[in-house]
Amino acid sequence: MRTNARRREAGMALIVCMLVMALMGLMGLAALRSVSTDRQVGGYEARSQSALYAAESGIAAAMRTLATANLPAGVAALEATTPDVTGADLGAGGVYGSNAPSFRGDDTVPDPIRYLGVGGPCEEWEMSIEAGGPQYLYSIWDVRMQGEQLGAVRRIQASATRCYAYDS
Repeated sequence: MRTNARRREAGMALIVCMLVMALMGLMGLAALRSVSTDRQVGGYEARSQSALYAAESGIAAAMRTLATANLPAGVAALEATTPDVTGADLGAGGVYGSNAPSFRGDDTVPDPIRYLGVGGPCEEWEMSIEAGGPQYLYSIWDVRMQGEQLGAVRRIQASATRCYAYDS
């Protein structure tokens, strides 16, 4: 009787071992897929972050352009003015190669830099109002830039001011 019981159990260890190995293989494949997905998501996040930094660089370039631009005289001329902020590739070519992050004006709006109106008096020129000459008031601008990196696009909107001599 014992020999019959042993014969029925013969090969059972092999079957259990094969099932355990198959289960461990499935667990390994699931872990591999999870790691692969995490790396992919990390890559998307890194490109999105680079695009955001590029858009911030675009905002800084637009602020510099507004600060140094030779603006025309008169409110009507300001309303028709769109200072040009040329897009630029950022980063060292050795790091990014031809895939460097870049910025340009937001292409979802007609004017990425737009004059909005008149603000309060410029702090450094407050006496101009009392002197009877041109009033130095802040001009308010809407600035919209977008950054791009390998298909990731991030957009930023900011407000800017510039001291401007308005005729009294």
